Amino acid sequence: MKQMKLWMMTAILTCGTMVMNAQDTKHEVGISIGMASNSTILSTLEDLTTVPATLGSVKYDNEKYVGPLAVEYFYHITSKIGIGGIASYVNTKKDAIVVGTKQGDAKVNYLTVMPAVKLGWFEREHIGMYSKLAAGVTFRSEKQDWANISENSVKFNFQASFVGLEAGSKTLRGFAELGVGEQGIVLAGVRYKF
Repeated sequence: MKQMKLWMMTAILTCGTMVMNAQDTKHEVGISIGMASNSTILSTLEDLTTVPATLGSVKYDNEKYVGPLAVEYFYHITSKIGIGGIASYVNTKKDAIVVGTKQGDAKVNYLTVMPAVKLGWFEREHIGMYSKLAAGVTFRSEKQDWANISENSVKFNFQASFVGLEAGSKTLRGFAELGVGEQGIVLAGVRYKF
């Protein structure tokens, strides 16, 4: 009987410890918007260097970007290390001009998925600093309605955020990052920790 009580007490204490540990913030979900992503920079460079030979002299003008818009998730295996993933979207639209006349639009969509790791420098109640590294693939889809061109490709892509700063409550924080990659050279957003 004494052993049974001891086992019951041990089970109750173990369950209590597990419940208390489950209340730690292990998960975080964030959304962000950035500027100067790899895709937008490469799109601009392609316009300067690529002219389809069969279409004659093509010039692109009035380029407009949406994004990079990104969603990210991290699971913290320790207080300093989080592993997860990032999904990013960029859209470009530009006028295609042949011999001084607008022929139509060229549209390109970029969808990127990357496994990621986040390394915390320090964490306080209302502020934290970190770095982030991700690498994966971008699915590129291009349509030029005026010339019946449709292309799809897959390319390597990455994000390296050298410095990230977050501030707010323990669970809801705004953040800004400085780095290079598909989320942008500069990006900002909000994240929720639970």
